[in-house]
Amino acid sequence: MIGANTGLKIGSNELLKSAIHKSLTYAITELGLPEFSQEQFTREISPLLRNPLSTIEDSEATRVKLWKSTLRGEVFATEVRNDDTLVLYVRSALRGTVIDLRLTCRNLEWHIEEVISMHSRPIVHSPWFYRATFVGAVIVAGVVGYALHQPTEKVVTQQVAAVPSASTSVAQATRAAEPSAKPKTSKPSPPQTFSFTLSHGMSLYDLCKFLQAHHLVDNAMGFAMTLKKTGVEKDVHPGTYTFKSGMNESQILQVLKQGPKK
Repeated sequence: MIGANTGLKIGSNELLKSAIHKSLTYAITELGLPEFSQEQFTREISPLLRNPLSTIEDSEATRVKLWKSTLRGEVFATEVRNDDTLVLYVRSALRGTVIDLRLTCRNLEWHIEEVISMHSRPIVHSPWFYRATFVGAVIVAGVVGYALHQPTEKVVTQQVAAVPSASTSVAQATRAAEPSAKPKTSKPSPPQTFSFTLSHGMSLYDLCKFLQAHHLVDNAMGFAMTLKKTGVEKDVHPGTYTFKSGMNESQILQVLKQGPKK
């Protein structure tokens, strides 16, 4: 590890900054770190994937794919602790799910300290979406270019055919002069009410999945982490909770703080 083998001070090493927004493989090579073996990675990631909040199954094939994805993943932050532990925050993706990991390296040993977040990636952020958009733009540009370079005679013929007759113009002017019908106004539909009963033995993740299924939160796992960070999870007790469509996250947290409906 840097500092142990090369004599450089980790805290002052400018190479740490160069690793940000690069792949983990690049960071390992440039910083002179040991290889993060597949065996070590899959052994440490397995207990984290078995967590009830995980949206990725714990299987051998999945662990190997996640290891390869992490090596290709982007290092988006670094830090060095007082005990010379190097910390890398790495973002990778697997089957449309974005995984943020906190990896540590100390005394030439890698460890997965925590799965920071795990959420679905919007379709517009997928690499294949950009490729498909680019191909579509090229096709459209080709069609437009072909149409603009058609022989002049054909263009003139099409323009002449499109000129309206005098009777047609009069009819169109008459219709334009007629008063237009008033647009119909529709009354806004009343908000829907959803009730969820949290029974003894159920986890908060069941409640979060209910909220996601009814489009009250975007991601069940992300909202479960919000409950933990805000401390609201301590206020949630078994009972019936009522929510309404259109509620934002703050309103939902307030309902949970107030406790179950008596």
